[in-house]
Amino acid sequence: MFAYVMSLDSSAILSQKSYYLWYKGMYMKYMKSINRYTGMPDFQHTDSFFAISSSGEQNIWIKMAEFARAWAYANDLNIRLDPGMIISTSSFKQIESINYECCKLRTLARSQGFVDGAEFIKVTKIDTNEQADLLKLYTTADASPDLYQKILFFWHTIVYPHSNDFNGAKYINEHISRIDMISSYIPILYDGTFGNIENNDIGSYIQKHIRNAIAHIRRNNGTSLIIDDISQAKHLDAVAKVLKAIAKYKLDNDFCLKYNLLYKDFHMFNPKTEF
Repeated sequence: MFAYVMSLDSSAILSQKSYYLWYKGMYMKYMKSINRYTGMPDFQHTDSFFAISSSGEQNIWIKMAEFARAWAYANDLNIRLDPGMIISTSSFKQIESINYECCKLRTLARSQGFVDGAEFIKVTKIDTNEQADLLKLYTTADASPDLYQKILFFWHTIVYPHSNDFNGAKYINEHISRIDMISSYIPILYDGTFGNIENNDIGSYIQKHIRNAIAHIRRNNGTSLIIDDISQAKHLDAVAKVLKAIAKYKLDNDFCLKYNLLYKDFHMFNPKTEF
């Protein structure tokens, strides 16, 4: 039997100290960070996520991370995961009494509250490796405080599962007009900050002028990236918002990530009776 505890940083505001979760055959415990001296919620350190399974370390980590990202995506949370520790043992018989922690300094502001009892009602349904990989890319981009990393990983989300960037540019051009919420950002893309958009080919513009500027910094052809340039920063912020909206459209509509998990794959359990 193996037990694993990881550090989980998220924008969620949770009411209870502990949650007991069963996901695809694995028992897990979510422990909110509590100040050991005051007994009050600790807003400086991350929460801890604990699991028990007969699988090896890598399998436990993958399944725990998949669940955390599926929960974050379904509830529009930012989330960041950090490796913790693995314990090999045969003595864990009562998960309620286990309080292993893996607390690190929090980097995400708590901003999303829940009605008590509704914290884990919504969890995105993951059936394929492609869905899981897309979720990793999207949630990594969404939680990043760095604008450049955010743009690159939303771009990767749009390109995946293809390896050619031209597929990403094509997808943007085919679907950008279907997403009403980004219409206010489109004029900013035409302001000439990184070059001109020809024939309304926004996909190629983002690929050749934005993605390549971030990836290569100094360029022989095209505008180079200048850190702390206010006009570039405003332009790139609009690009990030456009890419996020298109990436989410792709995940929801092309890869069915808007659907919720069924009971057969996930439920909350009572540790006194089920474990």
